[in-house]
Amino acid sequence: MILNRQLRSQGLAPVKHKRVYRIMWAHDLLLARKYPERPGHGHDAKVIVTRLNLRWCSDGFGRTGRNGDIVRGASIIDAHDREIIARRACGECPIFPPARGNHRRIHALPLTRRDRISFHRPAAAPALFRPLSGEQVIAIHNVKLVEKRQITDGTMEFIMEKPEGFQFRAGQFLDIVLHGATGAPKSDYIHGFSIVAAPSEDYIAIATRMRGTTFKEALRALPDGSEVKLDASYGAFTLPREITKPIVYLIGGIGVTPVRSMIAQATHDRSAQKLTLIHANSKPANAPFAADFKGFARDNPDFTFVRAFSDSIGDDKEAESGQIDAAMIRRHVPDIAGTLFSLSGPPGMVRAIRTILMDELKVNQDNIRTEEFDGY
Repeated sequence: MILNRQLRSQGLAPVKHKRVYRIMWAHDLLLARKYPERPGHGHDAKVIVTRLNLRWCSDGFGRTGRNGDIVRGASIIDAHDREIIARRACGECPIFPPARGNHRRIHALPLTRRDRISFHRPAAAPALFRPLSGEQVIAIHNVKLVEKRQITDGTMEFIMEKPEGFQFRAGQFLDIVLHGATGAPKSDYIHGFSIVAAPSEDYIAIATRMRGTTFKEALRALPDGSEVKLDASYGAFTLPREITKPIVYLIGGIGVTPVRSMIAQATHDRSAQKLTLIHANSKPANAPFAADFKGFARDNPDFTFVRAFSDSIGDDKEAESGQIDAAMIRRHVPDIAGTLFSLSGPPGMVRAIRTILMDELKVNQDNIRTEEFDGY
């Protein structure tokens, strides 16, 4: 740049800098680099923010059908909880460079936050894709309600038959769809619930606090043997596919439902994954699935179950007294920096524990996953 500036000031033509570089390289005149080789970067970090609608990112994919058509999809993802806010799918659409110049649009679906949609083909339409081995298929299932029962004060469990081919990962959730009156709000006949049962178990179950909402009262009123629709399955609040670090679940109340599925499956699989559950409730009578977790702790040497009660520990002399705080976490987590933390429960509690982890215990935000149970 300095040489060309001088040449231009003298009215001479500038030289090509690439030519100068090649000449200097050929005569070993280049300065030595600080690093002989550029350090590699695995691009394995995540961008996570502390609240919703603060930062979004995008992702896309393409897949070729047996007829040669390429279906492409793109999505907008919230960097806080990795939820898909909106997505579109189309055939040879200009979202991506077209493969053969064909811009025939076959699908475009705008979605808003909290909406989920399944892509179904008409019965007469040809199948474009064969599911790969182990690939999860999202579908509507008609199932029968087998049994409903009260498991703690104010909490009921609903057990349903497991249809053939029903696939899900431990920790995922489903939508229950009831018959709704014309013009009724969507919340009156559709509700999402975490699946309590593990994939290895031969039934499907959900559990919920009975808050007196229109949907929950309609669900409570269903007689055994009634048919309901399941739209399943969704969610990424699941066990990691590979064992990397110990996992500690810091859970409040009914937020334990997806954890019950994950611990049950890990125990069934005899997984070597180190798991700890610290489950907070007001009193033992309000703690769902405590007997199940005690059984898993007996059968699984890699699972530790800690009960915490804010009001009264009752007869449970081994339980912690009080709310989950930094001191309680330190007592049960020897290697805080090398642990993955999963938080689930009421939004206020989840945010408070996340603040404790990040501000008091200095946990890297990449090691924290959250699942807020709003409206329960």
